[in-house]
Formats: sequence, C-alpha cells, structure tokens
Amino acid sequence: MSWGTKEQKGELLLLGLTAGLSFLNNLSMESDKYQKEAKENINSIDEKELKRILEINEEYSTRIYNLLNDTELGCKFKKTEEIFLMVIEIIMLDLEYDYYEIIQNFTNSFDNEDFIRSHELAIKLREKRLKEEYEENLKVYQESLLEYQEKKKSQSFFKSIFGEALVEPMKPILRS
Repeated sequence: MSWGTKEQKGELLLLGLTAGLSFLNNLSMESDKYQKEAKENINSIDEKELKRILEINEEYSTRIYNLLNDTELGCKFKKTEEIFLMVIEIIMLDLEYDYYEIIQNFTNSFDNEDFIRSHELAIKLREKRLKEEYEENLKVYQESLLEYQEKKKSQSFFKSIFGEALVEPMKPILRS
C-alpha cells in the first residue's frame, strides 16, 4: 500500500522544496551579512568575536549537513532523492554556472505544462484540505464555546472567585 495520491506526494515534495529553499535563503542572507561585517572589520576582530563567528559557521554547516543528509523525500528511487539533494546543494552554494548541465537536466524534468497543471491542482487540493480542517476546528470551537457559556451562566459569584477558572476557548485560524 502506498502513501497518498500522486498529487499529494507532489504537493509534499513541493512544500518540502519551498521550505528548504526558504530556509537556505535565510541562511544565505545571514551568512552574507556576517561576511560583510567581517570584511569591514577585518583588522579589528578580536579573539572573542572570531570565536563567535566560527561557532555560527559551525552551526550553519551542521544545519546544512543535516538538511542534506537527513532529508527523506519518500521517493520511489533512492537515486532521485540523491539527485534532488545534489541540486539543492548546488543551488545553496551558488554553483549553478559550474553545474549548468545538471541544473538544466533537473529543470527539464519539471519544466512542462503537466507539472504546472499538477502544481495548480496541488495548491487547490491543499486549500480544500485546509478549509475542511478549519471547518472541523470551527465546529469543535463552537461546541466548546457553547459549553463555556453555559458553565459561565451557571457559575455563582463565590464559585467564580474560589472555584476553578473557566478558560474561554480560542477561535481557530484558517491556515494559509
């Protein structure tokens, strides 16, 4: 028995890619900021500051290593996963110019109308799932709110002071 439909797997893969690229972009921007600071202060870096920069570098290196080596995409073929992670590493290290053929091959695998249609379908399916999830949470919220209001009405003055505190339920939020 396989997990999910082809569209769900595609959606999951796309979400993972989006999250991973966003994470890597944030790391890259922060790394660039620290590199710029280091270049500006090259002669004035003391031992403590150098140690801090090296610790940050080690932390990011560890994160990247974990991201690339601990990622399991659930691909049918292990080689597909290896290729995908190799492409992510190339992008992270900004080496597209040196690995042009590999990037071109990767891009060709999804640069077509079917991929675009399946992506649009995946977005619609996700929106539908989130809406259904929200509606279910809203039903639970409304039931909890009614129960809360009834308890609040039946609570006497002294019971409200010395009894257990009633906590109003929180309205769910539609995720986007």
